[in-house]
Amino acid sequence: MKEKNLGMKFWVAVAVSAVGMGVALAFVAGFFLGHYTGHKSTTTVAAGQTSASEGSVASSEGEMVTASNGITPAPKFTSDELSEHAGDNWVTNGGSTTNDRFSTLDEINTENVSELKGDFVTKIGKEATAAKFSAEGQALEYEGTIYIPDGADNVYAIDAGTGEIIWTYEPHLPPDPLGEVICCGWDNRGVAIGDGMVFVSQLNGDQVALDQETGKVKWSTPVVKPGQGYSITSAPLYYNGMLYVGGSGGEYGIRGRLTALDAETGKIAWRSYTIPAPGEKDFEGSWPADNDAWKHGGAGIWNTPTVDPKTETLFFSTSNAAPDWNGAEREGDNKWAASIVAMDAKTGEIKWGYQQVHHDLWDYDSPSPTVLMDGEMNGEEVEAVGEPSKTGWVYLLDRNTGKPIYPIPEVKVPQDPTQKTAPTQPEPTMEPFSPIEVSPESVEKIQESVAGNTPKQKVVAGKMFQPMSTDPSTIVVTPNSAVGGDNWPASSYDPEKNIYVVCSTEGALGVIAETGKTKYKEGETFTGGDIGGTTGFAAPGFVTAYDMSTGKIAWQKSMPESCYSGAVTTAGGLTFIGENSGDLVAYDTENGEKLWSFQTGAGANTTVTPFEDEGEEKIAIYAGGNSLAATPHGENFWVFSLKGTLESEKGTEKEGEGTVHKGDEPGKEANEGETPTEEQSEEGEKAEESGETAEAGGAPNAEAGKEVFAENCSICHGATGHGGNGGPDLTTMPKAKEQAGAEEQVTNGGGGMPAFKGQLSEEEIKNVAAYVVEDIVGGK
Repeated sequence: MKEKNLGMKFWVAVAVSAVGMGVALAFVAGFFLGHYTGHKSTTTVAAGQTSASEGSVASSEGEMVTASNGITPAPKFTSDELSEHAGDNWVTNGGSTTNDRFSTLDEINTENVSELKGDFVTKIGKEATAAKFSAEGQALEYEGTIYIPDGADNVYAIDAGTGEIIWTYEPHLPPDPLGEVICCGWDNRGVAIGDGMVFVSQLNGDQVALDQETGKVKWSTPVVKPGQGYSITSAPLYYNGMLYVGGSGGEYGIRGRLTALDAETGKIAWRSYTIPAPGEKDFEGSWPADNDAWKHGGAGIWNTPTVDPKTETLFFSTSNAAPDWNGAEREGDNKWAASIVAMDAKTGEIKWGYQQVHHDLWDYDSPSPTVLMDGEMNGEEVEAVGEPSKTGWVYLLDRNTGKPIYPIPEVKVPQDPTQKTAPTQPEPTMEPFSPIEVSPESVEKIQESVAGNTPKQKVVAGKMFQPMSTDPSTIVVTPNSAVGGDNWPASSYDPEKNIYVVCSTEGALGVIAETGKTKYKEGETFTGGDIGGTTGFAAPGFVTAYDMSTGKIAWQKSMPESCYSGAVTTAGGLTFIGENSGDLVAYDTENGEKLWSFQTGAGANTTVTPFEDEGEEKIAIYAGGNSLAATPHGENFWVFSLKGTLESEKGTEKEGEGTVHKGDEPGKEANEGETPTEEQSEEGEKAEESGETAEAGGAPNAEAGKEVFAENCSICHGATGHGGNGGPDLTTMPKAKEQAGAEEQVTNGGGGMPAFKGQLSEEEIKNVAAYVVEDIVGGK
């Protein structure tokens, strides 16, 4: 189906899947990610800092002593140290290599959490507040220093006691026109530390090692090639002197892989593909032998692996098969897409895999990290690995055998021979954490979004695993496809209470799928269909806690919008979850009672980090907003304690009111009764000189709107506005042809597109509308 006006309303910016996720009208391919080619002059450090050789020495016992800038370098952590539950320090992305995100600290507990207040708020990510950026990174903390990245891959070392920024690493990834190859926004989900280094995986495919004391680059290794559709958003794993790095790009036809590098030198040790080649184990019957679909079959890795040190096994989950919605050319189950994979940590050999969705046609990938759990489940003491999927179910397996702990029977599902559908699908018997049916409200919402389409389209509520429509006149909306269930947000397991907590969303998506061959072209989207309609991330969200001894839901809380934050549990009986509104919330892990909330001033879409500083438990979170969820952007890195004095932001800062964009300050008039600061005046003068302000009399300036479009609109509509990221071609949209209509759509949103009122200034809205009308639609 090639008619771009079918199935989509003007500017349907439905930011869909995230982190591991398949497309959905917002393959938020950040505007032209170029491949970064060097690190000279990219690192800034605090004044007076010493070099690594000058700042630290080894004691007689071989331990590192604190550097003159206060940073204690991390040691070569042993596997036992890394697998211990987090306590005084939080040294891995998952708290430990179990990825359970559980803290043994209990000073802050159910009795006193209501007294929690801010110690400080430090401003970070100033250059990563445009709509294309997301703040999803979880901070690490080691011996008084915090390490946190922003959506532009900048890394900050922050004094945990004072909030002072000690050093900043800035890679300055350029928006060169090398292809739109970032699905779902510019973001970074965390770093790794070990052996005196901080390791950051970058969107351009480079793995970089920074000196922990200075932030200076020690080595850099290209791991994947962005021009071919690859990018990296997940945190690397440091384990036994190695780094393990995934990579995404299923929406661009990549072949998924995990790469292992020597942490000391950056040399690649091995690369293991998630999709087998002809002649390899699991290929026969899983991929067709008469074409090369396996070369572009998806199965990327959006998450940081877990490790079982007893068996030296890595566990991770994989993304959708590609093309996302067209299965005609990839007959078979398509292993190991949409799967949990167990891999030998030393060799990269796949030990076993469990496929959650056969022959995925719905973008039911698994971007959320796997979690190791040891406890009583289904009447036995087990060693388990679990993962909450976009399907809305938890898949819980024996990590030694790959067999389900609670039954997961194969169930017959609806068929479409043109899509080579799988005859059955695994359906877990554990209760779903997100609805597995399409609600009438979702159908109504999608009907409204496509009401203006020509020809008229019928919207039908489909069931789980019902094939997407291939008829342009009918949109079959399936539950949780791409936008629902658990996306990238990490889950948490409390081993003391045997409770497992998942953050999720009720989502629905309809696609007009292709039935023939989807053309593959390197570096371009490879999805096999057009979005018909979706609820996006404005659908209801849920926090769900399972009693793992029974597999039943112990409690569940709902919220008006998507739950889009990682979960953390503590020995103090608390569960911490961030909300799109900017509230950080603490629940009683036992019963779900809401005990505390704090307004952070921007979308709280990351994951908290509990740690101890000078004998006192503290909680850290980066509130910076989210691209896909369209939450208020900001620059707020908070640290809380029971001795804190700072109150909630209550949305008083500009970050709490909407996205801070480049160009907001230059040329912006002061409010009545206010005098512009010297800095604001200088910026305004520079903007006027460069022609970046609106023309005299408030006339829109298309040239100035070009930058606004690049930062805020290209993520859904492509850099040229012609639908390069799966979004609609703006030249076919009626409202995009005249200034008033374009301004109205940008201001108020609709049809799955977020409103930019309050996020963009009136001037910016006029300018970007002019750019669309004059340059994109007008063909300049």
